[in-house]
Formats: sequence, C-alpha cells, structure tokens
Amino acid sequence: MREISKISLDGTEAASGIQRASQITNEVVYVSPTQWRVRRELPFLNATKEYLFQKDRVMQMTPSNRASEPREAVSETVWMEALISPLRIAQQWSLAKSDMTLSEWISSLKGLKEPLKNAEGDQITAEFDKDQNVKINMTGKLIADAKTRVNIQSTYEILDRGKVTEKQLSESLMRSH
Repeated sequence: MREISKISLDGTEAASGIQRASQITNEVVYVSPTQWRVRRELPFLNATKEYLFQKDRVMQMTPSNRASEPREAVSETVWMEALISPLRIAQQWSLAKSDMTLSEWISSLKGLKEPLKNAEGDQITAEFDKDQNVKINMTGKLIADAKTRVNIQSTYEILDRGKVTEKQLSESLMRSH
C-alpha cells in the first residue's frame, strides 16, 4: 500500500503562521498481522518513522536499515493507521458510513460511474485494474488541529506484487524513496 498526499493551507488567517505546504508518503508492506513494515511521514513536521514487526516485536528502522528498540511505545497495529487513512478522510467528508470497514468501503467504490462528491466539493474517484490493484484519488479540505482548514490531494494505492518473503520484508528499506 502506498499513499501520497499533498497538503496545503487554505490561506485563512488561522493558517498564516504555519508552513504553507507539505507532502507525505505512507507505505505498508504486509505479509501477515505478525509480519509487516510501515513507513509514516507526519505532515508539516518533516518527520519520518519506519517500523518493522517481526518475531513478536516492533522495531524502529534506521536510515541504514538497522532495527533498534523504539524510543516510544509503538502499537502492533500502527500499520493499520496508514492503511485506513483514506477511509477516515471519506468518513470526515460524509462519503463513507462511520461503521464501514476498509474492505466494505473499497468494495462500495467498485461500482462508481462518476466521482463521489459532497456539498463542500470534496471528491473521491477510484480505479480498479484486472489484477485487483486499487487506486483511490481524493481531493478536498480537512480540518486539522480542530481549527485550521487544509487542502488535501491524495492518491492511495493498494498493489498486490505477489507474496513477500520474510527476507524481502527485512531487506526492504522504504525510507530510501
């Protein structure tokens, strides 16, 4: 899974003292609930965190692809936070039911003939290919930190590139992108 989002402030006075634009990339390489790797970027903070979960432990990865103990407690489900981010945005825009799962929401997008839109102009489009790869494009506005409105343009992809081995998972270094 790869999500690339461009976030920019909307020009309101509340946003005047904040960095104007940011791009984030979140990625997940998933083998099973007990074997995954996730890379998360935090918007406007220029912070990247990459974690590997293997052998019942979450490890933080260094830029040289070395595993170390994380400085802070890390949930075994941190990979899910990246995976479900487009569903959370769709729910904020009232373009997905609040009780939907990610798979239910993606299934509901398969039949779209035209973009999903709400009254504020936020919109979602989805593409599915014959290999069951999914590409979801989202364009609209979000409220950040409970008061600042930001523009977001996001592309979210789920790609099935075959079975990932434990060795490939350990050797993948997503930070190098």
